[in-house]
Amino acid sequence: DCDRNIEHGPDFQLRALAAVYGDGHAQWLASRLQDREVASNQSQWLNLIWMDLKVPERAPEDLPRIRHFHDMGIVVARSDWSGNESLVVFKCGPCIGHHGVKNFNFDPGGGHAHPDANHFLLFGCGERLIRDDGYWGKFTRRHNSLTINDCGQVGEGKQYFNAQAMLDAKAFPMIRRVTSDTSLDYISGDATIAYPRALGLKRFVRHLLFLKPQVLIVIDDIELENAAALELRFYPEDLAHRDSTSAWVSKSGNINLRVELLTPTGVEQDLVQESLQADNGRKPHVMTGIRFRTNINIWRNVTAISWAP
Repeated sequence: DCDRNIEHGPDFQLRALAAVYGDGHAQWLASRLQDREVASNQSQWLNLIWMDLKVPERAPEDLPRIRHFHDMGIVVARSDWSGNESLVVFKCGPCIGHHGVKNFNFDPGGGHAHPDANHFLLFGCGERLIRDDGYWGKFTRRHNSLTINDCGQVGEGKQYFNAQAMLDAKAFPMIRRVTSDTSLDYISGDATIAYPRALGLKRFVRHLLFLKPQVLIVIDDIELENAAALELRFYPEDLAHRDSTSAWVSKSGNINLRVELLTPTGVEQDLVQESLQADNGRKPHVMTGIRFRTNINIWRNVTAISWAP
């Protein structure tokens, strides 16, 4: 659910991975979480059980800067390992993974997943910039993705994701391509099949161009059988407003975020608020997003996102 708090760990889980696999990177990360005091204090005693002092810490500088987790359809791309890097996370896969949908015709436990194919998150210069909704009812409109006639993806609509509906409809989105070099990461995801067939969606392919370190170009290629009310939403961490160039700007900490529609013809732009409520006693919360709207059957939309101190 991409919670904003850590309920348990993850320091002791990382200590366990370090001990079982001799993984110095896990040992290093556990120590950094404890140094920054961001690990949960509910279960820290488990470090006494799991920590193996014979496994030395190993900093992550030797690890790749982009990783495609094929089964879940998640791609994580970063500019560097400096501690002040930019980070893009993109998701386009079935909630129980490609292996799971090949082996189960029943839901083995996907209720905490979200209807968020082609959704992405952005972190830069030490701040959250483009956000997730967190632990709330499961609706596509609360993510950085597409809705059609106010409808989202298969499985949405209640407090818990309906993974059985996704399995029955065989609505399994996927990452199409991932490439990377020193200056540019390219990711594409196809979420067409994640939407109900009755909406008449023929194509929803999203392309991300991560121009490292601080520019992200989002290209959405959308086609329907007939014209419909289409919405793309982008949720900044903090409230946005229009600047003198008609771009949207927002500030998180001391970082300025800029979101600019590069294909504005026939597209309405405004802010939209989502009132987030849950049935588990959590305090209601309002999330405000940037909304692009049009009514058309073929929409090729390009959005430029940049950030800097």
